[in-house]
Amino acid sequence: MKVVKKDIVHQRFGSLVVQDYSEQRGETPNRKTYWLCRCDCGHEMMVERNALRKRKVLYCPACRPRGVRNEKLYHIYHGMRQRCLNPNNPNYQEYGGRGIRICQEWLDSYEDFRKWAEEHGYCDGLTIDREKSDGNYCPENCRWITLGENSARANVGRHKNSTKLIDPIGVSPDGVIVQINNLTKFCDTYGLNLSCVSAALHGRATYAKSGWHFYSDQTKQTLKV
Repeated sequence: MKVVKKDIVHQRFGSLVVQDYSEQRGETPNRKTYWLCRCDCGHEMMVERNALRKRKVLYCPACRPRGVRNEKLYHIYHGMRQRCLNPNNPNYQEYGGRGIRICQEWLDSYEDFRKWAEEHGYCDGLTIDREKSDGNYCPENCRWITLGENSARANVGRHKNSTKLIDPIGVSPDGVIVQINNLTKFCDTYGLNLSCVSAALHGRATYAKSGWHFYSDQTKQTLKV
């Protein structure tokens, strides 16, 4: 039997705890290593090591969360992970690139993050904020504040707003006008795609996903509400 490079027995990934090395499958160089995992519900399953390491599989089929991708809080959580873990994310250099990390508890489980959020005053319209800007995303360093408060803490965000626009605004599906002082934080708060919103504000594309509309000096449009 081929020697397993790294022993991950007893490590937790979401609701799965690795119990034992299982087997290797496939032909070299595409051979994959599988581990026997037990879910908190008691169900056991074999999971490929990279799927665990990259956190693509964190639950058994019966316990996999359903519908969380439609939650605004999930978009905040996903944005946090992207900023800290994805080098291709446009904001990575401001976060993961300078050493900002996510605590292991939240990294392993969206449910743990959601539980903390609900117990610490989260509601729609708030955004996550690190009290110490050089600190990590963790319960000891995070809180929920309004978008306006977050923008003020970022010095109105002009130095971080890569669009260089004058008075950009977004109009929500409910017709609420939101002044965009910091494009990154705005997109994180409302779960919108940064590059798509930027393109819409510059007049390079339309962006009506989820009913949002965007206007700025670049779009040359008259806002009617």
